[in-house]
Amino acid sequence: MEPQEREPEGAMEPQEREPDRTPGFGRRERRKGAWVEHMITVREMRLSDLDQVSEIESRTFSEPWSRNGFETSLQSTDTLYLTALKGERVAGYCGLLRSFEEADITNVAVAEEFRNQGIGRNMLLVLMEKGRQAGILRFTLEVRVSNRQAIHLYETLGFASAGIRKHFYRKPEEDALIMWSGAQAD
Repeated sequence: MEPQEREPEGAMEPQEREPDRTPGFGRRERRKGAWVEHMITVREMRLSDLDQVSEIESRTFSEPWSRNGFETSLQSTDTLYLTALKGERVAGYCGLLRSFEEADITNVAVAEEFRNQGIGRNMLLVLMEKGRQAGILRFTLEVRVSNRQAIHLYETLGFASAGIRKHFYRKPEEDALIMWSGAQAD
């Protein structure tokens, strides 16, 4: 048996490999005398997810990424994208772009019918843990200054405000709050 090639320690996992499944999370509710599980599974994004991801993206953002933009990002060795699935349906997605020991969280979205169920939080927890396992020490992101719900979520995950990017968003024009989480830069 030949030894398998190993990637350098801390390298991001290539997207074409079969992704590891993360244990599901969810809630239970009683319906007609029976318990119904609402399980969500988080795994690495696949090309087969992109139609659903693009639909969520276009319904969520005024300037959505294209399907091709996601496809190109999935092919990069410096990115990691995750999807949250309920059965075979994409409930949400998130991703990051790595630069040395730092990462920019580029996308976080949950389909409207799945919001307020902890999906965004759990996706981000998995994303950041996978990032840390790959050697990422600090995470950053931008969020509309008016998006109080997202800002609160990010604060509960350890992000803190680090400044404002003026006129960062268009349609409608708005400033972005810059947030960071992780070890301080030297």
